[in-house]
Amino acid sequence: MNIKQRTKSGRRGAAAVEFALVAPVFLVFLFGTIELGRLALSRNVITNASREGARLAIIEGATDEDVKSTAEHFATVGSVDNVTVTVDRDDTTVSVTVSILFKDVSWLPNAWFLRDQTLASTTTMRQESITVTTNDPP
Repeated sequence: MNIKQRTKSGRRGAAAVEFALVAPVFLVFLFGTIELGRLALSRNVITNASREGARLAIIEGATDEDVKSTAEHFATVGSVDNVTVTVDRDDTTVSVTVSILFKDVSWLPNAWFLRDQTLASTTTMRQESITVTTNDPP
């Protein structure tokens, strides 16, 4: 047996062993990257939903139900379902908070590393109104 034949037969199966060692690490990295991308997407969607809800909330005559349905609509359009929307009003400002559990937006069946985390976005805007008074002429 010459040197070339010994080297070739000694390397048989090396690629399969290397793949078996590298594949799990690569797959964890790949799915982790996908989940972090989904996290960023969901965060942007709920931020936009809270912003649109707050924009509606500052309009005079808008009800809390209108605000909630608008924020839920914007979240659903962005492929984020099951959001919780809260509207807090005081004399001068309106705050709209949209939140969701990460496990509800994860594509993995068991997102153990962020499962109990809540994604939330709050937008606060000043509510302005005009009060018109008329003075009767003397």
